[in-house]
Amino acid sequence: MLAAWHILTIRLPDHRRMHKIPDAFRDIPAAVKLREAEARFAAAIEQEKRVTQQSGERVHLISGQLRQAQDELKKAEDAFDVATGEPKPPGLTNRVIEEISRLFLAHERETVADFLDRSCGRTIPFRREATAQQLEYVRLCALRLSKGDFAKLRQEVEMANIEEGVVTYSAAPLMSDYKANA
Repeated sequence: MLAAWHILTIRLPDHRRMHKIPDAFRDIPAAVKLREAEARFAAAIEQEKRVTQQSGERVHLISGQLRQAQDELKKAEDAFDVATGEPKPPGLTNRVIEEISRLFLAHERETVADFLDRSCGRTIPFRREATAQQLEYVRLCALRLSKGDFAKLRQEVEMANIEEGVVTYSAAPLMSDYKANA
């Protein structure tokens, strides 16, 4: 499961615009709080980058400040989502649906598909605007690691929502047949 330490690499995504807030929701209190939390998180990321660069280390442990900013951002995202019904699930690709059919019993497939669409998609950090195609690889990784066990799938999806790379790295040996856009 999740270790007590988290590792931050110097290669971080661009955090300047994490959420595209629809114009209809731009001025609601939850959107204002979300933008404020994003700004604090972006500042904490920049601080982590400076510390990493100054230390000369490729990786280091994440500070409490960044963890707190990340937790605050997650709470603001959740409040925004409740207030607006965002983000809308992106749907599943045919390859993901085929993998669900291959791994799960017929009576489980609809539940698994709904779970993946809601919980393993735009809920993954920095994937809020992702399409079904962009999410296909991580979803296939979680499915293959689950080996058709829904409880295990939940664990893999939970991990993907914390650190997507852990799931994709763990599944790499199972993904040798995967070709993007095939």
